[in-house]
Amino acid sequence: MQAPRLPTRVIDIGSDNSEIKLVQTSSGDTGRYTTLSWRWPERDKKSPRPRWETIRASLPLKKINMLWDSIPKVHQDAITVTRQAGLRYIWIDSHCIVQDDDAEKKREFPKMATIYSNSYLTISASWIKDINDGCFALRTPPKYAKFQYTIKAKRATDTVRAFLEPYELASWWDQNIPLQGEILSTRGWAFQERYLSIRTLYFAKAQMYFECCKFMRGENGFAVGGRLFGIHDKKRTNKYWNYLIESYSSRTLTYETDRLVAIEGLAVKFNEKLNDRYLAGIWHGDLLRDLLWSRNSSTPRKWKDPKRKFVAPSWSWAAVGCEFDTSPYTGVLAKYPTKTIAKLLDSNVTLESSDQQYGHVTKGYLKLRAPWIPVAPSRLDSNEGLLLKTRTGKRLRYGASLDYKMKWSEIRPLRMYATPIVNIEGKLSPQAEYPSILVTPVPGKKNRFSRIGNIFLDKKSLGDEAPDQGAIRRTFTLV
Repeated sequence: MQAPRLPTRVIDIGSDNSEIKLVQTSSGDTGRYTTLSWRWPERDKKSPRPRWETIRASLPLKKINMLWDSIPKVHQDAITVTRQAGLRYIWIDSHCIVQDDDAEKKREFPKMATIYSNSYLTISASWIKDINDGCFALRTPPKYAKFQYTIKAKRATDTVRAFLEPYELASWWDQNIPLQGEILSTRGWAFQERYLSIRTLYFAKAQMYFECCKFMRGENGFAVGGRLFGIHDKKRTNKYWNYLIESYSSRTLTYETDRLVAIEGLAVKFNEKLNDRYLAGIWHGDLLRDLLWSRNSSTPRKWKDPKRKFVAPSWSWAAVGCEFDTSPYTGVLAKYPTKTIAKLLDSNVTLESSDQQYGHVTKGYLKLRAPWIPVAPSRLDSNEGLLLKTRTGKRLRYGASLDYKMKWSEIRPLRMYATPIVNIEGKLSPQAEYPSILVTPVPGKKNRFSRIGNIFLDKKSLGDEAPDQGAIRRTFTLV
């Protein structure tokens, strides 16, 4: 198999006694290399950069020699594993991307799709809490018990060794797959690094795992065919994208503004198949239905903070910064006949870099035409759902799920409108029902609205205001 093209820079580790150095590659350079997936230490943006990060001032020196003692233990161990694998090059983000060069970051982040996909092996430092921990966790070796067994058909006898497993792993074997107990499994940037990689060796706190497109294996005998969210051997569809980002939404980021940037590589990889427009984490091809995402009811909402830095337009799941479901009505929409009753007239997202399709979003809008139903807040229920009533004072059957935590004093004066997106035509209940979003006017902006939640409307509660009973339709802009 032909060796892939090398990334813009790689670390040349040579043999055991060789000096290591940073290499600037040219367009024709090819070779096998490893990548490292690891947890960056948290650091305030105002504090000095650690000396192991590559910055413009240190780049020339690193191209001559990277002093071993100046490299964190986790990087040293990854280099050792790469040498043991018989490879010459390794790519580590903190060394191979100039960290104080924003223009370079914007060029390199979209390349994560090819960097990790072309890597011969990704080394995942899954358990580490600190960069000085290294890949190899100190652990108590399991105590093995020997058992003899006989294969009657072959008249052969042999010995097998067994050891005790933690209860949660032994009882639910699939808990091995997401590596839920590992530090790296909570981190946002590490999400795409796992699923873009062809092969990964996980250094977990209790054992090592190996995962590829065909199977996953553990030291403890755990084995399963296929892989979790395998994007290399599965059809990359909009539905599959939604499964991925639901899982991603539970991960944490040091800087919330990286919410979309940290999955740029995944978006690039998906669009090789989708060939679609990417709008702040949502694909244009099924955008209307994907507006029906909802904050996960089992996770706490964040307080609505006007000082919070802009991440995405209010209609994008990336705006809320917490765990969500891509559509709380997914099962319903799949089970019953449905009809989209809203229309998308126009859409646009502006990025920091005008020549890119992915990256930091600065603003965005959707121009919609949809049924327009004025509603008013009634009260907050015990689960912090918002109970609503129509303009005639009739209480709606279902409560709204708000995107943010808000005080009643903030909610009460808001003008609110429910805009149905889909009509469920099957008999889910005695009445037809309408998955909808809840919007409110943007102060000082004519015909501009922001999403604040979602709600399930039903025909019986709406009466004459139901979409098929004379509800007015309005063209408006969602920002």
